[in-house]
Amino acid sequence: MPLLDHPAVLASMAYVDLNPIRAAIADRPETSNYTSVQDRIPARQAQCRAAALLAQSDAADLTVDSGTVTAISASGRPATGNTWAEHGK
Repeated sequence: MPLLDHPAVLASMAYVDLNPIRAAIADRPETSNYTSVQDRIPARQAQCRAAALLAQSDAADLTVDSGTVTAISASGRPATGNTWAEHGK
């Protein structure tokens, strides 16, 4: 059956992500080695941390790389450090 809209895709993803739990192979979705949820959960958590960091700082640029959040303030300095960073690269 084709997945014709966004809710259908999300329902299908949830079904697949929860299968290892139903089969007692994993306790939680993030501990399952058989679905992509292991990658999606940390990526979403990094996005949430990045949004929180952006909201709390005067960041003009924000980079998320492998779960590491780096904010560059409007002055060109890292928002959380003392060294200079090249802004706009």
